[in-house]
Amino acid sequence: MTTLLSELVVEAPRERCFDLMRSVDAHLVSATKIQATAIGGRVSGLAASGDHTTWSAVFFGCRFRLETRITEYSRPDFFFDEQAAGAFKCFGHHYAFLSLGHARTLMSDRFFFESPLPPLGTLFDFCLKPMMAKALAARGNSIKRIAESEDWKEYLQ
Repeated sequence: MTTLLSELVVEAPRERCFDLMRSVDAHLVSATKIQATAIGGRVSGLAASGDHTTWSAVFFGCRFRLETRITEYSRPDFFFDEQAAGAFKCFGHHYAFLSLGHARTLMSDRFFFESPLPPLGTLFDFCLKPMMAKALAARGNSIKRIAESEDWKEYLQ
């Protein structure tokens, strides 16, 4: 299994960071490079415990579908979403939000994935890891940019 970690300090309260990270609309803005779209389940607004979203995205020039579900949720501390259906053997994000005081938050995203069919899946994961790391960093930076902007509220509807 491949695990990646992204941690960012955001100049915003953790409740705002938590809500933006679960915003389908903010996620779509942050995932334009992989042409992500929400095509089923919760397709806009704020995802909550038990919610699922079916995503469509492009990797290596091929379009893939993935359904995720929020399986653990404790606002504003953490939430966990994982694959409910899709091509991976396993896939998930554990998001955590730690208040650093003075409206500053340490936002972390521990992301893991594993493709089926070893050893080919293992080779695919090795090739996919840099792309996923780049997408993870882009998403975190996008959420940070939105959280620290004046128009952050438009993503929380």
